[in-house]
Amino acid sequence: MLSKRYPSLVAVLLLLCSCAPQHSPQGSQVEGTITPHFKAPEQLVLADSLELKRWVGHPKQPQYPPEMQERGVEAKTIAAFVVDTTGVVELATVSFLGNPEHLFIVEICRALGQTRYHPVERAGGKRRALMLASFMFGIEGGALIGAAPPDAQAARRAIEQEGLLASVVELEHKPHCR
Repeated sequence: MLSKRYPSLVAVLLLLCSCAPQHSPQGSQVEGTITPHFKAPEQLVLADSLELKRWVGHPKQPQYPPEMQERGVEAKTIAAFVVDTTGVVELATVSFLGNPEHLFIVEICRALGQTRYHPVERAGGKRRALMLASFMFGIEGGALIGAAPPDAQAARRAIEQEGLLASVVELEHKPHCR
């Protein structure tokens, strides 16, 4: 579960769920919790790893932020994001598991905003889908060169166990693209 990997999130969610307003002019509600980043989360499906790899043309790769590279800062994270029925990433939904430095978030968001995917199809129709992708920024001689990327499949299994709607509520409280 995501909450087992991020135990402090459970306390935050309990607090937010107990005092969340019951109506909001923006966003959607999932079991009484507002989800402003994720519109109509009940319509989402969870994409598998093969669907994530079905991009149009070449995927845009994030560039190493020069300031981070000069300072020797490395990062690895998993981004969760919704791809709409036209294959466009809904940037407001891009959520980061973990807490990468802001400049890494900015660069991943830039790259995802330029990447197009083939829409996920289920039951004969195109569907909005939550996707998970791993990102690593390693420096020659650094700790991440040669290291395994973050395990997006483990995060996907946690979402399957916890349930997509409950996971969307948790993702609301993660860092997002601005």
